[in-house]
Amino acid sequence: VKIKAVSAESLKPDLVVSAIKLDPSTPIEEDPVDVRVTIKNEGGEVAKDFKVEWWAGVGFPSAACDWDVDDLDPDDDQTLHCTYGGYISDYGSLDIKAEVDVDDDVDGRDEGNNVRVKTISVTNID
Repeated sequence: VKIKAVSAESLKPDLVVSAIKLDPSTPIEEDPVDVRVTIKNEGGEVAKDFKVEWWAGVGFPSAACDWDVDDLDPDDDQTLHCTYGGYISDYGSLDIKAEVDVDDDVDGRDEGNNVRVKTISVTNID
């Protein structure tokens, strides 16, 4: 018989944003953008009742999309979807971000990995 010690910390949920995908991947000014944010629970316990947000630009005044997630099992992932109305101007370089457990409702194992930032550009329509 083997006994394996497991710390209480390792059993906590560990929510991460594993991917942010846009379609088109380089948005065109004023055209709608399909947004997909994939989240994962890399911890050892179910994560319950938390919020996820996607920001069309890190410095923008508010999130463009948000979702309420009831629960996410250990080692499971979920892809969330929304359509963003479109960027009002072109950007040579712009950082977008997604954050899981925005309101800190889940006592997670690693609170430092809840945000993912991705650099994109937006094409001018002219």
